[in-house]
Amino acid sequence: MEQERYTKIENNTDMVKDTKTGAILNTNKNALNIFRNKKKKDQMVVDHENQIHSMQDDINEIKTLLRQLVTKEDNH
Repeated sequence: MEQERYTKIENNTDMVKDTKTGAILNTNKNALNIFRNKKKKDQMVVDHENQIHSMQDDINEIKTLLRQLVTKEDNH
């Protein structure tokens, strides 16, 4: 007789154990969706921070170029 693939974890209705791999799996779809949404939001924050740093670098470069232009104009 073949053993059942997943066995329930005692005292935890959201978890099962894969008897083939030994992995503990969360079967709570709502918790998974919440986790995925949080991960997406966290990545968006990182992306926005990177964009802000890039824009700050661009602004600093523009300021440097403007200073160079002003200095050239003052010397002529």
